[in-house]
Amino acid sequence: MKTDKTLFSFLLFALFVNLAEAGSLDNASPIDLAALTGDYVASNPGFETVVPSWNKFDSDGNGVPDGDKFHFDVYKTGTVTKLFSTLDVFFPECPPISKFHSHYFEKVADFKRIGNIIILTAILRGNCTGMPTNKLNEGYLYAVNVSASSNTPWSKLFNQRLDTGVIPDRNGNGVAEVMAMTSTLTTDTAGFESSNATVNIFDGKTGAAIVVPRVYPMQH
Repeated sequence: MKTDKTLFSFLLFALFVNLAEAGSLDNASPIDLAALTGDYVASNPGFETVVPSWNKFDSDGNGVPDGDKFHFDVYKTGTVTKLFSTLDVFFPECPPISKFHSHYFEKVADFKRIGNIIILTAILRGNCTGMPTNKLNEGYLYAVNVSASSNTPWSKLFNQRLDTGVIPDRNGNGVAEVMAMTSTLTTDTAGFESSNATVNIFDGKTGAAIVVPRVYPMQH
C-alpha cells in the first residue's frame, strides 16, 4: 500500500503532466490542492484523493484532437485504488469561429470546495487561427459533487481570462455560490489600455445564474 506522501507525490506528478503538456509553466499561478483530499464518499472509510484528468478528444471526427474531456478520478487516500470517475465534460481548445487549433502554451488550474462539490477553474493560454491576432485566453469551470459517480457536473466556458471565488449562499438552498469574473483588455488608437470586468454568480450546486452578469470598469 502506498503511503499518503507517495500518493500525494503521484498527484503532483499527474497535475504537472496535465498542466505542462503544452510547454513551460514559468508564468503559471500556484495551484491550491486543498480541495483535492477530503472525506467525500460516505461508503469509503477515511479520506479520498481526487485527481483531475484531462484527455485529448477529437469532437468533429477529423482525426485531430480539438479539445479535452475533463473529469475527476476519485481514489482511496493512501492507495491507488480508484473508487470511480466523475462524468466527462468536453472543453474545446479554440472557439468555434476558429475551426483550426494552432497550439496552446500554458494551462493553469485552481480548485475550490463547497461541501462535497469540487470546482475546477482552468485557463488555457495559446493561439488559435481565425482569432483576432490569433491569441487565446480561454477559461472554463467544471463543478461536481464527488460523493458519487452518478452525480451530474455543471460547466461553463468563457473566451476570456477567468477568476473565481466562493461566496455565501444567495438563493437559500443551503449551498454556497461561485462568483466568476472575466476580464477584457482594450487599447485605443492612442495606445492607452483600459479593462472591464464582467461578474457572474452561479448556484454552487446547479450552475444556474443567480444574477444578471454586469460589466464594471477596472482600469481607465
